[in-house]
Amino acid sequence: MTEPANTASSSTQHTNASLAAELMSVQERERVAAREAQQLRELKNIQLRQVQQQLPRFLVITALSVLAATWLFWDWPYASNTKILIWASSFLIFLMFRGGLVWWYGRRVSQNLNTLGIIITATAVFTAAFWVFAIIDFNPRIFPSSDFLSDVANRQVLLAALLAAQGIAALTAYAGYLRAFIAFTFITFTPSLLHLIMHPSSTNLTVATIGAIWWGFLILSARYLNRMVLGSLRLRIDNEKLIQHLRDTQYDTLTSNQQLAIEVKTRTLAEQQLHQLNNQLEVRVLQRTEALKESQEGLTLAIEASGIALWDWSIPDGTLKHTNLEPLLGCTDGGCDDLLTQVQERVHPEDLRLVKRNIVRHLRRRSPRYEAKYRLKHQRGHWVWVEDKGRVVLWDAQGKPLRMLGIRRDITREREAEETQKKLDYLANHDRLTQLANRRQLRNRLHAAMTRARENDQRLALIYLNLDRFRQVNESLGFEVGDAILRETGRRLLEMGTRLDTLARLGGDEFALIFTELKNNDELDKLCEDIIAQLRLPFRVADHELLLGASLGISLFPEHGRELAILVNHADLAMQQAKRLGGNQWRTYSPDLRSATIEQLNLENSLRKAIFRDEFLVHYQPKVSLMSKRIVGMEALVRWQHPTLGLLYPGDFIPLAEDTGLISVITERVLQQACEQVLAWSRAGLGELTVAVNIPPQQLHKGDLMLTLNNALAESGLPAEQLEIELTETSLMDDPDMAASILAKVRERGIAIALDDFGTGYSSLSQLRKFPLNTLKVDQSFIREVGQSTEDGAIVRAIITMAHELGMTVVAEGVETPCHLDFLIRERCDYVQGYYISRPVSAEAMEALLVTQQERQRAI
Repeated sequence: MTEPANTASSSTQHTNASLAAELMSVQERERVAAREAQQLRELKNIQLRQVQQQLPRFLVITALSVLAATWLFWDWPYASNTKILIWASSFLIFLMFRGGLVWWYGRRVSQNLNTLGIIITATAVFTAAFWVFAIIDFNPRIFPSSDFLSDVANRQVLLAALLAAQGIAALTAYAGYLRAFIAFTFITFTPSLLHLIMHPSSTNLTVATIGAIWWGFLILSARYLNRMVLGSLRLRIDNEKLIQHLRDTQYDTLTSNQQLAIEVKTRTLAEQQLHQLNNQLEVRVLQRTEALKESQEGLTLAIEASGIALWDWSIPDGTLKHTNLEPLLGCTDGGCDDLLTQVQERVHPEDLRLVKRNIVRHLRRRSPRYEAKYRLKHQRGHWVWVEDKGRVVLWDAQGKPLRMLGIRRDITREREAEETQKKLDYLANHDRLTQLANRRQLRNRLHAAMTRARENDQRLALIYLNLDRFRQVNESLGFEVGDAILRETGRRLLEMGTRLDTLARLGGDEFALIFTELKNNDELDKLCEDIIAQLRLPFRVADHELLLGASLGISLFPEHGRELAILVNHADLAMQQAKRLGGNQWRTYSPDLRSATIEQLNLENSLRKAIFRDEFLVHYQPKVSLMSKRIVGMEALVRWQHPTLGLLYPGDFIPLAEDTGLISVITERVLQQACEQVLAWSRAGLGELTVAVNIPPQQLHKGDLMLTLNNALAESGLPAEQLEIELTETSLMDDPDMAASILAKVRERGIAIALDDFGTGYSSLSQLRKFPLNTLKVDQSFIREVGQSTEDGAIVRAIITMAHELGMTVVAEGVETPCHLDFLIRERCDYVQGYYISRPVSAEAMEALLVTQQERQRAI
């Protein structure tokens, strides 16, 4: 069975080989045929070009022959002169047409080979036809008498000579294109010879015999000459190809030599560069080796200094090597060498499971690395928080871990900082008394709840709550009882249910609740009833049983507002309405409640108009130096000359200006007016006075404070040293870094900086050292009790001492009695201002005070 299969396979292979050989033979024959066709085309191209080049001479000879024949046959009795002239003219016109036609197609010989060959052959035939016409039509058919016989014979001999000349000219013209020559001579001689033989005479027979011999001679000569020409042309083609091949070979040789020279040069340069690079590499290796040694030493020192411990765990034999454990765990004399077996004792029991789980997860390749934060017991007995990070660096062929490397560092301080930050965050967002959310967290929660409701097309309710009669209880029974009531109120509200998204204490006896996913108002009414019922129950505090109550205000999203501030304002308005109606009830916001705010809106509109009407005035409160007892400066205070309400003080409109964003424009007006006024007093000889202008937080946080100050100084011409700006602690501590950067530029400009109302904020002198302050203004609340309260006196004394130690001057505000002044003189306060010195007065009154002071100074 195998042998036939092999035979069939061999036969198939033989057949495939035969087919392949035959296919290759066919392809080779096709390539040979294509080359021969290309050579024939090139040969024909050269033949036709040669005929085209020889044709003008042939046409000239033919034209001369036509003229000679015309002369020969002129006055010929066997043909009229008119016929002879028509024949000659037609022949010459045809010759010109032939020349133009051949020239036109000969411009692109390679594209018109076949067409040009046909044209040359056809025009040769037509040329011969003209001669045949002349021989047949112009010769006599019946020979004349002896009187004209000699004349006819002579003319026939001459005509034969012309035809012979035409044959020779055609031989040279058509030597390269035998087809055209044969066509020309065949058409010329065959009809002529037949005509002469058909009309015998001694001359005709003689001319016919000579013509036939001559024709045969021409055919043989033409064939021989054509072979010579073709051979010459083929040789020329071969020579041209050889020359082209030689040129290509020469070009390739030159190119190869150039490339070889370039390559030799390149290799030479490469060897030189390689040698240089090798030398440089050796130098760099030496440098890197030294640097690596230094880096290794530095890394070792850095690891030791940073408290990072490295560990190397050989898993198969269970050995664990450590470095730098002494700073971490206080281990000495190898006390921690066997840390792997001390895991149960060293790792905190609450963290042991976490450590084991994370290690096992990594060893089983369920996590890319091992990480864990846990507590280790120090040698002294306390717990140390550490962070472990490690990774298996060696596995065996079966995928089992062999070696694991890692680091361990002390994160005790970080954990303590995190815990502290958590406590601070909790305190920042929760009320200390009730542990409920505070106002800040309420706003954040309300904003998030409104966003969800807006996205889900839901409703929510904001409820403001105020305890009734709480103030009287707090004032009569004390703060401890009031605090207990507030804590109990928070507890009762927390028990109202889980539908409350947030419960917050806003301050005092005010609470707020956010009720989300509100379906209908009935459930909201039910909740309000339950709240009022719970808060109407007696509050038992110590021996007291107190009955209070609550007033609730409700605003709904989105019906009563789509913005947070509007929703809060509307809930507060509704709560105030419930309070005014007697308490123990709730009210939902309605547009009617806004009637109470119309007056505020009117005031806001008037405030905007006042800016354009320039209704703001600047009053000045003198600042007296306790050393010289002179007015050395003043504080610029704004007043509003309202067209109907009269003169309004800052407390009546500044909060509104801050809420509406108009405070910046008012500040710029006050700054500009104050600078111009102080410069005028200085030029009047009333002293080098300084003026202090209050800068609101909005102006500082806008970031264009320097531009505002520079514009005021440039437009007024006041020197920067005579200008002082006053800022509050709150405005500085909102964004300390930004404030410090801006104030540094203000100080560089030469403008003094004062901290106003010091002691009322939450900062300290140590916190304020980062700001470039010149002056500290002690709040009048501390000055008011000086002389009566030893505590306030101690505070003012400490502030003055510490400010002087920090290189700042001190201004005491609110000096209203001689006792205040005496105390401040004893404590070496620098400057004072207050009603005891002078109330804020108009510019005219202030100028009068300065003039009086100047006159007294001159009198002394």
